[in-house]
Amino acid sequence: MARMPIQVVIANFICYCMWFAALGLLLPRKYPVLHTVFFVLLSFFPYFFLTTALSDNITVLRLLLGTGFVALTALLLYRGRWYLKLLLVFLVMVVMLLSEYLTAVIVPPEQLQSGIRSGRYEYQALWYALYLFCQALLLAGLVLVGRVLGRLHSRAAGSGQTLLFLLFPLSQLLLLAGLFLPLSRGGLLVRPQVILLAVLFCALADLGLAVAMHFIFRAAELQARNRLLEGQISAQSAYYKALAGQYEQLRRLRHDLDNHLYTIRILIADGEPEEAARYAAALAQTEQAALLEEEEV
Repeated sequence: MARMPIQVVIANFICYCMWFAALGLLLPRKYPVLHTVFFVLLSFFPYFFLTTALSDNITVLRLLLGTGFVALTALLLYRGRWYLKLLLVFLVMVVMLLSEYLTAVIVPPEQLQSGIRSGRYEYQALWYALYLFCQALLLAGLVLVGRVLGRLHSRAAGSGQTLLFLLFPLSQLLLLAGLFLPLSRGGLLVRPQVILLAVLFCALADLGLAVAMHFIFRAAELQARNRLLEGQISAQSAYYKALAGQYEQLRRLRHDLDNHLYTIRILIADGEPEEAARYAAALAQTEQAALLEEEEV
């Protein structure tokens, strides 16, 4: 591997820090701030060696290795569901490639091709500053949308739905890397209008993904809430039915008791106390037998 210019290392370092700053604004940390910053700074060196040892230009393999390394670091440093962390990492990598495209639009085509072939760019520091500015701008948009939808992401949707969403940014990432490959090798001059349309399409597609996730997660949350309410309504209905049954049973008992007392009063009033006593004793035996039967049941 050829010796890397210092501005390349610095630009990659700033870029790497911006990625994890964006992830840190969207995901809860596992460790304190200072520890997280230390681990991010320490992980940059193996990342940079891994991604630059293969080629100085962007390739699909280099991009996948870099994405895998960033995803592994994010899984270790942040809390949350693993598929949501992967989704955010993929989107950050898409933002990185979109920044490459925007920089290719800003740099004059002849100068870009000459720089690719020779490895030297005029005003290289200026182009790196523009690249980092484009990336910071796109990352800010990603963080803004992610913060708005973050509460929904942590709730109702299941892993199966989000895993399907993972396929979209991953395929977008591979497509952008494949399209950038001829440009990075100096074999194709891409019109700025085409690049801007591609960037706009990707941005709108990512926004559509966020909106789709919003509505699907919202629908899943409403379904879960409806199921909970239906369960509560069923429990309340069963409770009120039991209360109604108990009330009806008490009403029948009071009616029967009134009839028995009336019969006893009539017997006493007619001068038949012995018959009233026998009636009361028979009633007591009947009630005792009913209680014993209920206990056995």
